[in-house]
Amino acid sequence: MAENTKKQEREPREMRLVTEYIAKVYPKFQTITRARLGGTHPSLLSMDLSAAEKRMLTVWRRWCDALIFTPRKVILLEAAILPSAGDISILKHYGYLFGHTPEYKDFWSYELQLELLYAIEDPVVTKLAKMDDIKCSQYYPDWLTEYVKGLYGRKQRAPLTYPI
Repeated sequence: MAENTKKQEREPREMRLVTEYIAKVYPKFQTITRARLGGTHPSLLSMDLSAAEKRMLTVWRRWCDALIFTPRKVILLEAAILPSAGDISILKHYGYLFGHTPEYKDFWSYELQLELLYAIEDPVVTKLAKMDDIKCSQYYPDWLTEYVKGLYGRKQRAPLTYPI
């Protein structure tokens, strides 16, 4: 087979995509990347733990790629180089958890905007996301080209399914 079998080195490409995109599109707003979401299970909090030990428990919570705080809304951002339909479910899941995260209680009354960031568009995923009022944003920086060239062909573009 002529497929590229070269093993890709592990780099945080999606987080680089996130941070560059935020710097470009939302430069004036407070941002938290890899924001932990949800609450800690009550059975763990009922234990006799120090404040530091309770904070350590947050590593078991889920996290979204970024939260962006504007004066009237919170943007919950999730990124994928090539998005899948599962990313829509993940965003909805994180949106639910945001409303149950004690650290963000002061922002629960703000409008919550879910945003899917991607480098390579999948028109079917984009259409499904927009049906759920999820903002879709494409950002394809120059540095990503070399990485994408090294992927298997099926990962270099979206499937050729036409969005009905």
